[in-house]
Amino acid sequence: LMEIYAINLVVHGTGGAFLATNTLSFFAVLAMIILILKYRNNNKDWRKNENQINNTVKY
Repeated sequence: LMEIYAINLVVHGTGGAFLATNTLSFFAVLAMIILILKYRNNNKDWRKNENQINNTVKY
């Protein structure tokens, strides 16, 4: 929604810097979401492997 407002400001001759910083922020958040989704599955596999190791080790 903020991107639409920023584009509207640019069309009316103001807000170029706002569009640039807003777009950069959007891509930063998008990258974080992608990384969270990517490594969330790896974390589940790590916990599964750790539980298997703990179950095989008898104290």
